[in-house]
Amino acid sequence: SFCRRSRQPAMRLRVALLLGLLCVGRIQGFRSVHLVRHGLRPCTLQRWREPVRSTPWAPLTGAGAGARAAPEGSEEPLGAGAASGSPAGLTDDDRKIIGTLAGLGVLETGYINAFKAGLLGSGAPLCAGMSCSEVLNGPWSSVFGVPLTVPGMAAYATAALLALAPLVVSRGNMPTRIATQKGLIAVTSAMATFSTYLMLVLFLKLGSWCPWCFFSACLSTLLATFTWFRTGVKDSWRVGLVSAGATAVLSAALFVVTSTDVALAEARGYLDERAQDILYTPPPITRHSSERALSVAKALEAKGAKMYGAYWCSHCFDQKQSLGMEAMGRIPYVECAKDGVNSQTKLCRENKIPGYPTWVIGGKQHPGEMTLSELEEFAMEKGE
Repeated sequence: SFCRRSRQPAMRLRVALLLGLLCVGRIQGFRSVHLVRHGLRPCTLQRWREPVRSTPWAPLTGAGAGARAAPEGSEEPLGAGAASGSPAGLTDDDRKIIGTLAGLGVLETGYINAFKAGLLGSGAPLCAGMSCSEVLNGPWSSVFGVPLTVPGMAAYATAALLALAPLVVSRGNMPTRIATQKGLIAVTSAMATFSTYLMLVLFLKLGSWCPWCFFSACLSTLLATFTWFRTGVKDSWRVGLVSAGATAVLSAALFVVTSTDVALAEARGYLDERAQDILYTPPPITRHSSERALSVAKALEAKGAKMYGAYWCSHCFDQKQSLGMEAMGRIPYVECAKDGVNSQTKLCRENKIPGYPTWVIGGKQHPGEMTLSELEEFAMEKGE
């Protein structure tokens, strides 16, 4: 019985050590592991490795508690250890590539804006083909009078700023890098979506070719694709989808507005062209001339009388009706309306016709509608 009692403490110690080894956590970051088993006395096993410094932005990068801590003074994004297996986001080289691509976009759109503003002089044309010039200078190339290359240049400049700013201003600042990555996702997604809309308009609506437009669309799509695949920021895809969706809705509204403006402009142009071709005739005379009216007309004809009027003048029509169609056939009628048939606007202006109708009898002007008696009196007057 003595030997049996002496083995029990040793056996209990072995069991406690075995349970303690099994309970030791393999995940980095725990400073101690507490064992409480079957009423045994709690024990604490301290790690001999270097303590891990906690980082306030570790949850933003998606790193777990086992993420490797960066050495002091290192610019490597913390929380991006190999144990997590996920990318930390855009590297410095990635940002330089995005900045270079966006810089090309700024140069392209800036050149087009300078050419449209007349800052490059009257040198070679912007496009070699007529269709390209029509696209860049047509109604689809601007919105509310502002060329689309102006907001396009602003978008490229914003992308370049978001990509390169953390390399210059806030180098190594993880919250700034994450914020700019989300901003890049939003901007480039909007650019790619709007470029898709412009390509649909170019090929399906206009049926034209524009190398400048195609280059810009490819550049925007490349920026968005590269940024989407290289960033590893949590929930960044939501930012991109919201930005692309909002841009798609805006593009649809812009298409409706521009289509309406183009249709109205085409209709106005068509009506203006038709208006130049249409000439108006005075209303036809329906009454026959009386004997007296014919007598007055003969006297007026002998005096070389002329009647000046316009097709739209109601008093002119009443004057013609009072004389009748046979009498008016003997008296010259001068049409003063510009859009009237056989218009002689220049002659009316030279004679300084004050109004309609105006009779010129014996070299004297008699404005206003006249009765047969008045016309007869003027016709019988003897010249001075």
